[in-house]
Amino acid sequence: MRKTLSQIEDMYAERDRRIAELGTLQRVDIRDLKGFERTGRFIIADKLWNRLTEDAKNALLHDEHAHVRSCARISAMKAS
Repeated sequence: MRKTLSQIEDMYAERDRRIAELGTLQRVDIRDLKGFERTGRFIIADKLWNRLTEDAKNALLHDEHAHVRSCARISAMKAS
């Protein structure tokens, strides 16, 4: 079944809410990455890199999607 525009907007809003919630944490663990789709993991790698635990960073550096891996590598380079 195809999602309606309203359902898609709700899904994106929920993703953004969850990412904002992660932004309030001191440390973001690998468990916190569960349930995010590619764009969510990309945003986390970009915006929250310095809050990620080593396991979470490693997961993003070895993500199944090239865009997430690339963003994670860029974030790691910026942080060093």
